[in-house]
Amino acid sequence: NLEIYPYLEGISNYFSKFKLVISRAGAGTVYQLIVSKTPAVFVPYPDAKFNHQEDNARMHLASVMVREGEDFLERLGL
Repeated sequence: NLEIYPYLEGISNYFSKFKLVISRAGAGTVYQLIVSKTPAVFVPYPDAKFNHQEDNARMHLASVMVREGEDFLERLGL
């Protein structure tokens, strides 16, 4: 089952209920996913200064990083 949420207030309260999260890789989000032990697919914001979201994504050991691009959905498996 796939459920899509564009935005959830207090998202960290939901993380432990999800089997997998697909998200940008902001520091707060990555931290909350690590704490909740929720696996993730991170799509770093491509215009982030110094590619810091890619660095953030690498901190989560139960994750995969997929960069945006021409074949993004295909690489994501959708």
